[in-house]
Amino acid sequence: MSAVEAVVRAARVATDECRIVAPRAGVVERLYYDAGELVMPGATLARLIEPAHVRATFYVVNADLGAASVGGPARVEADAYPGRVFRGTVVRIGLEAEFTPRNVQTRSDRDRLVYPVEVAVEETQDLLRSGMPVTVTLEPRS
Repeated sequence: MSAVEAVVRAARVATDECRIVAPRAGVVERLYYDAGELVMPGATLARLIEPAHVRATFYVVNADLGAASVGGPARVEADAYPGRVFRGTVVRIGLEAEFTPRNVQTRSDRDRLVYPVEVAVEETQDLLRSGMPVTVTLEPRS
């Protein structure tokens, strides 16, 4: 490899490292930096959302965790669309409790444990938006 080819190759690598590429198609919801700003490696540059892949995360108390199962159906109702029901499917149930008390020693302490449950919402017709308040109701499997 000649010296000129090495310089060209190094320039291509430097250019590729400065290019921002989204991991998938979507809509930029928020930019955290303006063009020309210095950004540290690994920093979050933008929030990218996929309007076709809407998910709702909610929390289930320890006592009701048995009602949630991956693949189970759910009803999602948005405050912005009263009376309209969106169908969803449970895609994830957290393995560990969140918002836990420091020490779990009594029955009442266990009742305060909550687990995150994520529901993928189907056929939203681009009506639901990121951050919208919704009510999720887990339904029994048929």
